[in-house]
Amino acid sequence: MERKIRAVYFSPTHGTKKLTVKTAGKLSDIFVAETEEANLTLVKEREKEIELGEKDILVFGFPVYGGRIPLLLEPVIKKIKGNGNPVVIMAVYGNRDFDDAILEARDIFTEKGFKVVSAGAFIGEHSYTKNVGTGRPDTEDQKEAEEFAVKTAEKIKNENDAEILEVSGNKPYKERSAGIVAAPETGEACYDCMKCAKECPVSAISFENPRIADANKCIHCCACVKACPVKAKYFDNEMMKNFSVMLETKFAEKKENIIFI
Repeated sequence: MERKIRAVYFSPTHGTKKLTVKTAGKLSDIFVAETEEANLTLVKEREKEIELGEKDILVFGFPVYGGRIPLLLEPVIKKIKGNGNPVVIMAVYGNRDFDDAILEARDIFTEKGFKVVSAGAFIGEHSYTKNVGTGRPDTEDQKEAEEFAVKTAEKIKNENDAEILEVSGNKPYKERSAGIVAAPETGEACYDCMKCAKECPVSAISFENPRIADANKCIHCCACVKACPVKAKYFDNEMMKNFSVMLETKFAEKKENIIFI
């Protein structure tokens, strides 16, 4: 049976995708295996079943939301079918903190019988502001993702024990915040290209009128803001603005990626 490297990711603003695919690609080179991608960003893709072959290696990438894995991914992870397959966790966070996200993901996969062999906490540009984690993941981050893959491959080849990977984090996990109820605004430059609606991971933007959005569905990932070709999408929520200022004040200093092997 041929081995596949399965790159599975949720990536509304594409940073997580870059790092997950880069890591999976290097693993594919090392193991001389095919890479197969599954992009969980859109609703219809999260409804599909993911089943791993006996020899497959899973590289699972996600952005950190409030120090946790995105809530909408919990049922998706629990549906992934495998039998003790090696898993590589790729958590991407906006230069503040990844808190309990890696621990949470490790626990979920471990409880399902997977073997979490390594994990990485990589920096991505914060979705709320370009002034925090600016331009990341950059070429250096992607190089580090490949180096991470090399170390992971060495561990997979040499390790046969069932030790649980040690990662940082706390239990109980950080409490999820109630969240801000807000939807994106639309400026006059909008010409109804519908790219925002097509790229919204929770189908919060109307396909009939992109100026209409459901604030109760919106997860503030800012996929619509970054996707708009004329910069017509934006958030005008006061709490989000204040949070952005806090991030720019306290978390602008460049942070390094952290790996757990």
